[in-house]
Amino acid sequence: MIAMAEDPAAESTSPAQPAAPSGAWAGVQPPAWVLPTPAPEPPAPAPSAQTPAAGWGAPPVYPPAPRPGPGYGPPPPPGGPGMSLPPGWVPPSAQPARPGVVPLRPLGIGEILDGAWSTMRRYWQVQLGFAAAVVTVVTVLQAAALYLVLRDTSALGNNSVDTSGDAATQSAQAVATVIGLLAQIVLQGVLTVVMSRAVLGEEITPRAAWTQARPRLWRLVGLSFSVLTLVAAILAVPVLLGLAIGLSTNSDAGWGIGFLGELAAVPCAVLLFVRLGVAAPALVLEKATIGTAIRRSLRLVRGSFWRVLGILLLTQVITQMATGMLALPFLGVGLAVSGTAGHPGVAFYLFMMIGVAIAGVVTYPFSAGVTALLYVDLRMRREGLDLTLARAAAAQIAR
Repeated sequence: MIAMAEDPAAESTSPAQPAAPSGAWAGVQPPAWVLPTPAPEPPAPAPSAQTPAAGWGAPPVYPPAPRPGPGYGPPPPPGGPGMSLPPGWVPPSAQPARPGVVPLRPLGIGEILDGAWSTMRRYWQVQLGFAAAVVTVVTVLQAAALYLVLRDTSALGNNSVDTSGDAATQSAQAVATVIGLLAQIVLQGVLTVVMSRAVLGEEITPRAAWTQARPRLWRLVGLSFSVLTLVAAILAVPVLLGLAIGLSTNSDAGWGIGFLGELAAVPCAVLLFVRLGVAAPALVLEKATIGTAIRRSLRLVRGSFWRVLGILLLTQVITQMATGMLALPFLGVGLAVSGTAGHPGVAFYLFMMIGVAIAGVVTYPFSAGVTALLYVDLRMRREGLDLTLARAAAAQIAR
């Protein structure tokens, strides 16, 4: 359904010498989302008899400070006789503190959550529109899968369905889960592009957001399934090992080994999942490959594991609570009109899907916005991205 656009520049880009960005976000926005290239340091001047040793010379000469009185303003910027402006310095009058939904400085937890919510309110037509379109398609497909499972049974006529052990229903639920996961991945790619514009306070249309995100969607799908596969493999290895030992020795020792191995595997899986938590925004905004995005996420989250884990857990708590509150009325209606034979009826499943779909329209953009802002925050803390974005915002205002 989604065409994949090849990106030769991203394939040949290396961390040491990144190629000039050619994508829409990296091209029309400031070149801050590509891999940072350290500026070469100027050669040190040769020592001479007239040059005093470092740290022992006379202090640098600044322009005389203006006298207090009427019209007294802020002190002049650095750059007096014999001095040069520090790299990345922007005049205070031209440096916007908050051109978009968040201030251009390292963010707190509250600012990240507020920025995600502010983006939903400011760009509600783009975010909620995309979310509603994708969730509607997913809900229709899930309802069709449920119908295909129940059409050859008497469930549709009896209004009472026992699907707890039905293999066909379990397969339909698995297909619905995969469809929902793909929808979240597509939304994450599009909404990450919207968030990148929201940080700078720029407007973006749904067509422009889709055009910029579409070439990265297949790689984003591959990245998401790669991360899930790695986490699932870590969790499954101890179980399979214990099962194999238990069957081969015909004893309970294998179950104990599997249990102890699972206790060690769960922290490793959580560690890997958190360390790869910002790989998706890195892939979309930096136009990176899957391997490069994984390495970027590992590097950015290093040293901030507990902070990132806390933010991700808090986001999950908020989204789950919002989903429950929004879907609860529909679940109540479904139970009221469903059968009373001890099993939920068809109406219950239909109303449940409607309630979860409406909740997803709100929670998907919020979760994607938090992940994108977490990536921006980590880059501002580790790579000084806030200075680059401030210069870009100032230049935009100047134009």
